Amino acid sequence: MSTEVAATAPRIAVCIGRFQPVTRRHLFLIEAALAAYDRVVVLCAGAAQPCDPPNAWSLPQRLAMLAACLPDPRCRVLALADCWYEDSRWAARVEALVADACAVSGLPPASGQVACLGLERATPDYYATLFPHWQALAPDPAAPPHADDLGPRLLAAAPAARAALLASEIPAAAQALVAALWDSPVAEALAIEQAFIGEYRQRWAAAPFPPVFVTVDTLVLWRDQILLVRRGRLPGVGLLALPGGFLDPGESLAEAARRELAEETGLTLRDAPLAQAVRVFDHPLRSRRGRTITHVWHFDLSALPAPPQVAGGDDAAEARWVPLAELTASAFFEDHYAILQTMLGLD
Repeated sequence: MSTEVAATAPRIAVCIGRFQPVTRRHLFLIEAALAAYDRVVVLCAGAAQPCDPPNAWSLPQRLAMLAACLPDPRCRVLALADCWYEDSRWAARVEALVADACAVSGLPPASGQVACLGLERATPDYYATLFPHWQALAPDPAAPPHADDLGPRLLAAAPAARAALLASEIPAAAQALVAALWDSPVAEALAIEQAFIGEYRQRWAAAPFPPVFVTVDTLVLWRDQILLVRRGRLPGVGLLALPGGFLDPGESLAEAARRELAEETGLTLRDAPLAQAVRVFDHPLRSRRGRTITHVWHFDLSALPAPPQVAGGDDAAEARWVPLAELTASAFFEDHYAILQTMLGLD
């Protein structure tokens, strides 16, 4: 941040990142904000993200890293949950967190008093659109470069290469906290999943252009319960998901949705009385296997006197009806909870 910006700077800087894990770039940019502003609010995004190779460190682990690196009492670190497909809803969450943090510090945020800085991929234009009454800052060009896919690279690296990555990319105060992952119970499962993803993407490496996959998923409701499967295969073994899968050659999207539902849950809807709708979800990063666009079919069976019997099949280890009130984002595969946020209005 230049001295000219600092001279007219808002009193509060908001720094947003996922911190998977905390890097020297993160710390450089936050410390620059602390030097230029009265208070800094650091928002740790992906607060309820399930554990996978790009999100290997839990929220408590990331908060501990940030606390170790940022002892300045003017810096307040808060957890921020995702809303992948509802930018306005996510922006409202950000503003509510910042308002609370400012109230605690006796600095009510007003137009022109707040600046926003993305620490990773998001551009200033993105934040300017979401927060037009805030000042959107560009990262200082002197900051260390963003370390793409650092989490998966650390998982896949041999011990010597991993140690070199830790030394070059991770602040000294956070290195032990980052390295503690290798001795945790989840490390082996993460490494297996990362190897699977690497092999999966390698099979498509010879294609003349990056492939775009087409999938279908089914959102089946019976009153206040939803039909879910527990994944039995990589990636995402053990996580909850909507029943679904890849489109086969020669079938329509509707045919694929009904086929996948029957294969994974035993539920056949061909003759059932139901209401249905379809929505497309296409976040570029929704699947680590590659660009994947899914079509979600919504079936409402609430008119039936009881929920149909279901049983896991194909690559689903389990299928069951789950009360909507029991759903938690961290239990879901990829963006499936974000889909439910959009289609059902979940928090």
